[in-house]
Amino acid sequence: MNKKAYIEKLNRNKRRKWPYIIGLILLFIGLLLAFSVKWIYDTYGNITIYSILYLINSPMSGTDSTYIISYIKQSLLPVLAIMVLIIFLTNNFYRKNIVLIVKKASKKMKITLFPFMWLRTVALLIGIITVGVSCTWGYYRTGLNIYIQNTLTVSNFYEEYYVDPATAKLEFPEKKRNLIYLSVESLEKTLESKENDGNKEPNHLPYCTQLQNKYIAVENEKGGQGYIVEGGGWTMGAMVSQMAGIPLLFVTNSMEFNEDAQFLSGAYSIGEILKEQGYYNEYITGADKAFAGAGLFLTQHGDYEILDINAAIEQGYLPEGYHKNWGYEDAKMFEILKQEITEKYNDGILFNIMASTLDTHSDEAYICELCDPQIEEYHEKTYRCIDKQIGEFVEWFEQQPFFEDTTLVITGDHMSMSPTYFTDCDNYDRTVYSVFINAQVENKKYTKTYTTLDMYPSTLAAMGVRIEGDRLGVGTNIFSNTPTYIEIFGKSDFNDRLAQNNTFYKENLVKGNIEDVLGTNEDEDKDED
Repeated sequence: MNKKAYIEKLNRNKRRKWPYIIGLILLFIGLLLAFSVKWIYDTYGNITIYSILYLINSPMSGTDSTYIISYIKQSLLPVLAIMVLIIFLTNNFYRKNIVLIVKKASKKMKITLFPFMWLRTVALLIGIITVGVSCTWGYYRTGLNIYIQNTLTVSNFYEEYYVDPATAKLEFPEKKRNLIYLSVESLEKTLESKENDGNKEPNHLPYCTQLQNKYIAVENEKGGQGYIVEGGGWTMGAMVSQMAGIPLLFVTNSMEFNEDAQFLSGAYSIGEILKEQGYYNEYITGADKAFAGAGLFLTQHGDYEILDINAAIEQGYLPEGYHKNWGYEDAKMFEILKQEITEKYNDGILFNIMASTLDTHSDEAYICELCDPQIEEYHEKTYRCIDKQIGEFVEWFEQQPFFEDTTLVITGDHMSMSPTYFTDCDNYDRTVYSVFINAQVENKKYTKTYTTLDMYPSTLAAMGVRIEGDRLGVGTNIFSNTPTYIEIFGKSDFNDRLAQNNTFYKENLVKGNIEDVLGTNEDEDKDED
């Protein structure tokens, strides 16, 4: 073969390779997208697009490593295995073919059985189809179509209905009360028995049911409690909803979401109100405070002291190197919580202590040494375990000298993200559990349809605070005669109004574009100049 013919053959082979290589890249992207979307819903259940966007973009710091390992095992490795197999099937690495020779009369016909070289010619088309199908499926499965629709729909809901807590007229009682706010991971009304307006048999929350019968539990006419709204269906969204009375609807960038970022700088939370009134604010969690940006929000909105896994070790509550579940398990959290409350009371400090449990998180629920070995199903095992721990904590609380001067709120943060355990609840209206202990309100029985946004003003009302107009943020005091927004608009319409594109939300609550809010390196360079 002459030089010219040889060069021409090389160029022809290169031209054939590029569509094949691009096809492989597109196939990898399409498959990884499909497996990733499937993994999200297999892991977290039917979460909304706002949860997904926040989880994808928020910092990975503090995340339980089991989730990362789960993603690698269930998404990345299967896709890599498929790609290796396809590459093996479409390349002749050993320079040998498996050929089927068919003889017909005097003719021979050769059919190459392996490798599948013919697939190389359609690799680009297969890659394009895979990406197209994956994107289309993911677009509708995640609700991205609804997100885009809401983004394109301009609303003035916040301009009309938002009440700024920073300027609202609040009247505290002459003797201010301490507050303990226990946020329980994925604690649903659903977990109670049907007899108690839940949907499980037997009752998985016997102690929590007793507390609702003994103290104050606000329910709607069907026995349900707090609905979750758009922007409130995951840990950080739930915290913002219940503490600031607004949904969390902006998307962060993990590369810029640093300690200098401004987290909803226009919002005004219960922590800020109580800080101004002379309260000591503290947050106790078994996870790393960096997880999902919780530390940023709490330090900027109430100057909370945060007792996370690292602080617990530093302060001698736990030995060096201790790590269970997300950091430390709920049993340790309750021990630390009791000691912190007692210490603050003995020091004569007016306190607001918020604590979060973690063991009942999704399908990665943590089975601790307190869990009943007689219970086989692990969801029920862990829920019965946390229920008993809550019951024991309240029994301890009732015996303390500060009991009469302290309001205790126990509530779920959001609905469970388990994709498997609540499949029998398709016809049941799932809501978040809550109970108010020592609430300074007139009646014991209240009937109200409400959302977790309403926990903000209602917690203050339970402390004996009078709120002019009974609204803070877009939440309503559920102990008042004032209708909640979900009662006024209905569940679907209210969610739409909250999530639609709103100038007030961006300019007055988030305060500016996301790049400005989070502080990019470019902004820092300008400041240095």
